[in-house]
Amino acid sequence: MAGGGFAILEDYPNACSVRRLDEVGQERWRVGLENPGAGSKSFWVHPVRIAAAPGGGFLVLCNWPDDAAERMDGWLYRVDDQGQEMWQQPIQGFADAAIALSDGTLAVVGYQ
Repeated sequence: MAGGGFAILEDYPNACSVRRLDEVGQERWRVGLENPGAGSKSFWVHPVRIAAAPGGGFLVLCNWPDDAAERMDGWLYRVDDQGQEMWQQPIQGFADAAIALSDGTLAVVGYQ
């Protein structure tokens, strides 16, 4: 990972949390990624995967409850190297994995 250290994906009250740590485990930053559409069950967030993004930063995949559909839906985030959210994209259905392809596009795998 650029800059050394590592990143941890964890659940946090009503958010998926990404923590960036340095080589000795000291926290550099933490960001809570929220889903404004999660509804009344937002505490049921399910962190799925974190991966290095092409060009730096991270791809973060979480599943959130969809009250109206009574299911979990995926939510993909892009976070830069400083912990700033760059964008987010909802995924209809439960998401299991997200990868960056060599042409720069992203693929998300899951089920509906």
